[in-house]
Amino acid sequence: MLANLIQLRHGNQKSAAQVPRSLACLLLTLVSLGSATAQPADTSKPIADLPASEDPDRPQRPPTPEESESPTIKGVIAAFDAPKGATRLAPDARLWIDKPNRRVIVDGYVAVQEGLLEMFACPAGTKEHESAVAVLARSQYVHAALLAVGATPGRPVQFQPKFSPPTGDRIAIWVLWRDKEGKRHRAKAQEWICKTGTKEQLNTDFVFAGSQWWTDPRSGRDFYSADDGDLICVSNFASATLDVPIESSKDAEYLEFSACTENMPPRGTPIRMVMIPVSPALNAKPADKEKAGEAKPADKPAADAKLDADLDSLGPKDSPATQPTTPDAGSDS
Repeated sequence: MLANLIQLRHGNQKSAAQVPRSLACLLLTLVSLGSATAQPADTSKPIADLPASEDPDRPQRPPTPEESESPTIKGVIAAFDAPKGATRLAPDARLWIDKPNRRVIVDGYVAVQEGLLEMFACPAGTKEHESAVAVLARSQYVHAALLAVGATPGRPVQFQPKFSPPTGDRIAIWVLWRDKEGKRHRAKAQEWICKTGTKEQLNTDFVFAGSQWWTDPRSGRDFYSADDGDLICVSNFASATLDVPIESSKDAEYLEFSACTENMPPRGTPIRMVMIPVSPALNAKPADKEKAGEAKPADKPAADAKLDADLDSLGPKDSPATQPTTPDAGSDS
């Protein structure tokens, strides 16, 4: 069953049959659920670190976002209700799957509003100094959630013997938030990412590359590479869960993308990210595209109207308590 759910055999990755038990159990749970139903801010430190186990060889129960003392995380929780009809993936993540509508929903906050970017999104407490958004979920959880709603991973970028871009299903990404006046907003992820030195927005989709697993030779423990931060990348990384299907340098002096500051709310603003697989895959053959059946022009207005209504229903609460608050920048807690 798992072999049909994940295809992760490339490079040093493990095959589906060798996927670590933690993710295997998570995927089996998802299958059963699916069958049932002024001055720039200091961005040198994460806004809100989620505490880790003191002994990595004997991990404790992961803390839940609701247990966090971080004002930023508390602000995120206050800003959004659990999405109706969706299933929460894990207690230690603000992450839901809406299987009937093929949507993954994850909460977080703005991490970088100004400056160069290597990622659009990273797990909270990882690479927040170079990511537009930090989310309250591990990358492997997002991977599992995308599988649960029917997305198919491809493979990460390859640099040798020549550059080969990442492949996989296209994933549309929306961001929802409320400004300081209380007005709701939503934007495509691409609207928050500009070509460095210009106002030209990112003009490509993200693809579900799938990252990779590796084994620590000393401990024998398995690790999902993107958990270190490479969740949704705008620079090419072989460890990326999602990446851009174009050549984009990860060298600091040649970073191609920056935050579109004028399109973004302030650092620390609570956000909700909605991820929707787009059929067919970006690397699909013409015959596959015809088989997948794209919406006819006459169907698109109705489909767009439904999406608008659904996104509105997933937006921030109306309570004044959900308004963006001053971020606890540089918190080490």
